[in-house]
Amino acid sequence: MEGSSLGLSVRDPSDAHVETTTLPPAKAKGKKRNLELNQDITKLDNEHLKNYVANMSKEHYEEAPKKLQIDTVCNLARGYHSFVLAGTGYGKSRIGELYFHMYAPQRKPVVLVLNPLDSLGEDQVSREMVC
Repeated sequence: MEGSSLGLSVRDPSDAHVETTTLPPAKAKGKKRNLELNQDITKLDNEHLKNYVANMSKEHYEEAPKKLQIDTVCNLARGYHSFVLAGTGYGKSRIGELYFHMYAPQRKPVVLVLNPLDSLGEDQVSREMVC
């Protein structure tokens, strides 16, 4: 299953969801190879993969993962490019960290996380003004 995913969070966490498309991800060119997860992980069905991610999260963090975090990590594991739009403090960085932990340490994965700092600053200022 290849494509792209867009994770959306709203003020009510129960409304958070992930939408997917069928656009194929970019493939490595030339002699480069895509970094792939262990087949024991990639062969899991969706429910088992979600359980795997939730359990892995418990090993690394005290706070239980949110549904949007689990769903997005699962989409990354399935080969989707992912974009998550959620407010400050939601836990977007945790998604990249969880995905990173899915790889064996010797594989040396790189997870690219883009943070729009202007939006982050505006969001933090608007929160302070409300308080």
